[in-house]
Amino acid sequence: MNKTFESLKNYIVEADTSISDLLDLYIKKSAELDRVNQLTEDLSKKLLESENINREARKEIESLISYVKNN
Repeated sequence: MNKTFESLKNYIVEADTSISDLLDLYIKKSAELDRVNQLTEDLSKKLLESENINREARKEIESLISYVKNN
């Protein structure tokens, strides 16, 4: 009976260690995912800014072309 309890105790310790390891891994991966999400958000903002700059530049060029054609 004592050996059975000792075996159960060992399994519980192993399971606890495994759960702790999994929680540590989860925390690490969650932090990495947060960083990746932030990078994606930052890149999306930069892309939008770039698209806006390109749109404005295109308008300026079209306006210039129109001005040259009319004068």
